[in-house]
Amino acid sequence: MTWEQLMRRGEQRLLTAGIDDAAVDAWLLLSSLTGWRRAEYFLHMSETIVSKETKDCYEALIAKRANRIPVQYIIGKQEFYGRDFYVDERVLIPRQETELLVSWAVSSLPKGARVLDLCTGSGCIAVSLKLERPDLQVAAADLSEQALAVAMKNAACNGAEIEWMQGDLLEPVQGMFDSILSNPPYIATDALAATAPEVAGHEPLMALDGGADGLNFYRKIAENIGMYLKVGGTLFLEIGYDQGNAVQQLLAGSGFSAVECRTDYAGLDRMVCGVWNGRKYRV
Repeated sequence: MTWEQLMRRGEQRLLTAGIDDAAVDAWLLLSSLTGWRRAEYFLHMSETIVSKETKDCYEALIAKRANRIPVQYIIGKQEFYGRDFYVDERVLIPRQETELLVSWAVSSLPKGARVLDLCTGSGCIAVSLKLERPDLQVAAADLSEQALAVAMKNAACNGAEIEWMQGDLLEPVQGMFDSILSNPPYIATDALAATAPEVAGHEPLMALDGGADGLNFYRKIAENIGMYLKVGGTLFLEIGYDQGNAVQQLLAGSGFSAVECRTDYAGLDRMVCGVWNGRKYRV
């Protein structure tokens, strides 16, 4: 059996299992096993596989993917903002649309700003902010100690200095910030069962469930933000595609001005930003 035949057989098994991106995933798994880039694969694709152990290892990886384990968890990484981030089932897999939230903040934040990444998960937002803008003072918080362990690993691997806080949403946060970013849980509880098997069966529930209407965490943030966000500071939020109007109204009614919604690559509402005007916070 050649390398090409092995990969095509893996692709066919994934297709049979209903994997939409079967060809891409079959290649990613082979690349993770061999360390090859595409050019190297083309050089070796017609060669006979000598090692039965290698063949069996690849087929075991394919079996995991056929069982709907996300390929990112199998290979242990996901690219985000041009860098590799370690991921496992303790954290959500970083999404491409979240890069747009980072870009918005990177281009908007004043020099030397103190910034908080709330619900940091893998740390992809905090680490990317710090590396793109070394002048920023970046802190990150999460309820999950396990998620923070992953985030700290990613910060260390990428050489990013981050201040870490562990606790329930804003509870562990200390001091005032010029800007707060968050990609909180925002899927409505009843809608979780309808998500893809890769999401519902493997990604952490606590990072997905946004309550009955998906807006629980936005309400909590808006109600208490004045304890942590300076007047004139900015709040950047990632949102669900159908939550643009609701989150904008929530912020506008909670003491934010210049509230703006932006879309993702598909033209769907995905990010909201507002400027804190200093209304007395509620607890």
